[in-house]
Amino acid sequence: MMQILELFSVCTSRTLKSSFLISLAILFTMRTVLGSIFTAIYLAILNNKLPAEIHSHVESAATAAGLPSAAFPSLFAAVANGTTAAYNAVPNMTPAIQVKIIDAVTDGRVKSYSYVYYATIAVNAVPIIAGLLMKDYDHLLNSHVPRQVYRHGKGADRSLEEEANEKAHSGHHDLVEEGEKHSVHANKVEVIE
Repeated sequence: MMQILELFSVCTSRTLKSSFLISLAILFTMRTVLGSIFTAIYLAILNNKLPAEIHSHVESAATAAGLPSAAFPSLFAAVANGTTAAYNAVPNMTPAIQVKIIDAVTDGRVKSYSYVYYATIAVNAVPIIAGLLMKDYDHLLNSHVPRQVYRHGKGADRSLEEEANEKAHSGHHDLVEEGEKHSVHANKVEVIE
């Protein structure tokens, strides 16, 4: 899990200048892949807990309602079938017992889903803790946009003019010495011919 979170970190912070679209594609692919993985995990938990919880809730409700234990095999078959006809076929079944059994099935399903919710809490705690322990990337969060097509909503021609004006006002100076033109910028001198 930590390797996946590290991949998210690398995709969102280190590749902004070179492959922003690739990092977005990886993130959206991981969303689909992780969604499939965790859906399979949650269904496995539900499918393992559901029969045991329904069995324990139905058995205790049937015993409390006065249904004889000899009727339990046909009762569990009726619960698996889920139809009114199947419940009516259970020996000694009354409408009051049937209501209690159906309530017990509902309680068993609710209890089974609670295990899925507990697993969700654990799964969501991992990225929160990993996010709290992640390296600080605040120094990279600036207004620099590496692949800018237009400057702040203006057209391309206007953007080029503004860029030329910024260079002229930002300390970019041209010097002419002995017939050669030199460009001085940030302690770097280049000869322009």
